Amino acid sequence: MNIIIISMDRFKPTTLLKLVFAVHFVLISWGVQGYWSPDSYLFYNLFFLFALIWSIYEKEKEEPLQIAILINVCAILMDVIVIFFYFPLIGGWSVLSYSLAILNLVFRPLTTIVMGKNCANRMGLSGGFYPATFGTIFGFDLTQRQDAMSPAVGGGQGVPRV
Repeated sequence: MNIIIISMDRFKPTTLLKLVFAVHFVLISWGVQGYWSPDSYLFYNLFFLFALIWSIYEKEKEEPLQIAILINVCAILMDVIVIFFYFPLIGGWSVLSYSLAILNLVFRPLTTIVMGKNCANRMGLSGGFYPATFGTIFGFDLTQRQDAMSPAVGGGQGVPRV
């Protein structure tokens, strides 16, 4: 049995983000069709889709993509809460809508990884997706801080020898 592994390097970075947008757009649209979903489900998902569109439009900046990743990670927790507390008691269309909302939740960690790798590429980091990718979202860069404190660079003071 042959396993086909698709490398993310084969696609343009915006193509993968457009695919992430399309998957979440369809699943969110179908997820809000039932009577079970509260308004908050649509509210935070619209913020996520808006941030994703913004990151597709701003191809060179990493901040929109960092915000989309942050919203997506928070949405995982919010999806779990909404799906747990708002189980539809009426069958039919609501169960289909509920099932697609669960599928959207399943895709969220995967799309977070795709967006994180894309963000790392935008920042010029070759190591991939890791927490330092979010250093610039709050106005400071963790990698620059470490370099400035290094005695070899001259920005910080070394430990005095005894």
